[in-house]
Formats: sequence, structure tokens, C-alpha cells
Amino acid sequence: MGRTFEALRNTRDSRSTFQIVSEIDDDLVDHNSDTVEDLTVTKSLVELVPFSEEDLPTDNNEVPFVEIGAGTATPTVPTILKLLPPNVEPATHRAIQFHLLPELSSLPITAHPLGEDLVTYHQPEHYISQQYAQLVGGIGAQLRSSSPAVLMLAPVASSAQVTTTCLNLAITRAAEGVGRVLIVELHRDEHSCATRMGVPHVPGLRELLGKTAPLAMGFHRTSVDSLYLLPAGDGPLGQDELAQVPQLLSQLRSRFDWVVVAAPGYNQLPLDVWFRHADKSYLLMDQDEWDSPVLDSLYHQIGSASGKLGGCITIQQHPTHARK
Repeated sequence: MGRTFEALRNTRDSRSTFQIVSEIDDDLVDHNSDTVEDLTVTKSLVELVPFSEEDLPTDNNEVPFVEIGAGTATPTVPTILKLLPPNVEPATHRAIQFHLLPELSSLPITAHPLGEDLVTYHQPEHYISQQYAQLVGGIGAQLRSSSPAVLMLAPVASSAQVTTTCLNLAITRAAEGVGRVLIVELHRDEHSCATRMGVPHVPGLRELLGKTAPLAMGFHRTSVDSLYLLPAGDGPLGQDELAQVPQLLSQLRSRFDWVVVAAPGYNQLPLDVWFRHADKSYLLMDQDEWDSPVLDSLYHQIGSASGKLGGCITIQQHPTHARK
């Protein structure tokens, strides 16, 4: 451990000159010698005032610690930052137009010649027309309410059967003058209702369920008074569209007295959601199809979907020229 010595060089007055000797190794110091000048390392000459050991202050930790050479504390001054406005792009002016959605009664009529098999339109007094009138009355008795109803028509065999039956049924109901009738087709082909009535296929059901067209734009007014048609639209129905079916049917009920849904042939589209939310479902079949496995499958499908089977409508082919 090193020690520091101070050696007296001269005493000319009351002030003395001392030579600072620092860090001298104990092994190099002759403690019996009277001088250490030859072992000192001169650092600097300073003027010191002589004092005794008693003059040194006692370190009782009352003197605050001050770091020599440290910067002085700068008082905190609040800084006001100038907020610059964000870079805003120049405003773009867009032209707008107002399109008033038409009322159902003001929709343009799609004029198209109707086939002779639509006997309820051409010959309201024909005995087949009378059978359709009885059918409409029987369905109305099943509903037991004057509230708007959704009816599901599903064919056991050919989709052409459901088209002719659906159109004759809707024409008969519309002719009663008790309210508006809407035909909703789920699939478009050469036998579909929209094709038979000359109605464009878009906008239709697919666009309404996909919310790409307003509701009123999907309705097409036919040449039959109080009869409207909602075509299938462009493209198949996915799961997202099928999830919107309950909401759409609720909207259709508020605008039409009867909503007749024309399903395609067996196993062409998923029909569970339609069976579930229809007020009544009816199976269309030929007289010789009572033992058909398709009939059994549709029957169980309606039950598994918690649907309400209203009955079966049998169809017997009849020549269109045979009129009474």
C-alpha cells in the first residue's frame, strides 16, 4: 500500500513551499532516513498554508458530495412544440345522381307471349283452371291465416313440371285480386319461370342475397296483373348467400301476399334452408311416382330441416289443345 509524503523545501516567510510526492512504494522508503528527496517524483509546486493535523475537518458525512467538473443543473423550461397540419390531399369533387327506387306497381311490364300450357291465363273457365282454383283454396285453408306466406314447390322428377304448375298456381292466386304474388326461382335453365316469362336473369336472387343490388331492382313485373318474378340471378348460391335467406324471406313477406319458391330438380341445390323457413312445402310428382326413392328422400329431407310438408300435388299430362 503506497503512502504520500510531503517534504519541506524552504521556509522564507510565513508561507511555505511544499513538493508533492505521491504513491511511493513502501519497499523503496528507508524509514530511518531523514530525507526522501532522492525517492520523490515531482508533480507540481503549490503554495500551501501550514496547518496542524487538528485543523483537518472531521468527516461526519455532513458535507454534501460535489462532483468536480460536473455540469450545472439546468432548470426545466417548458417547451412548446408547434403542431404542423397534416398533409391533406386536395379535395376531390365527385358528381352524384339520385335514383328513386320504383314502387312495385310502377315497374315496367315485361311483355312476353305466354305458352298455351298456362291454361289458367288463356282459359280461366277451363276445367284444369278450376282444379288450380281448388288447389289455391286448399292451400289457403291449410295456412289458416291471411298473413303473407312462403310456399315451397319441389319436383320429384322433371323441373319442367314445377315451372308449369308454379306459373298456373301463381296466375290463379293473382287473379283473385287479394294481393301481389311473387315467384322466386332458385335455378335458371330453359324451363325456368324467368325464361318462360321472358324476364332477364339479372339482377335476381343471387344479387339480392349477395347484397350487390337493392331489393326493388330484383323484382320484375310480368304481363299478368299482380304477378311478379324474382329470377335466379348470375351464378350459384354459396353458403354466405344461403345464410341471408331468412332475412330476405322476411322482406318478401312484407311486400307480397304469396311468395312461391320454385325449386329445381332433385339434388341440384341445397334446399334445407328453404324448407325450414317456408310456411308450407309441396312435392310435385306424376301419379306413378308414389314409390319413387326420390319422394322418400325429399320427405325425410323436409323433416330433418324442420320444414312443414303441406302435401303432394300429382300431375297428369293433358294435351293443351283439349279444351272444355
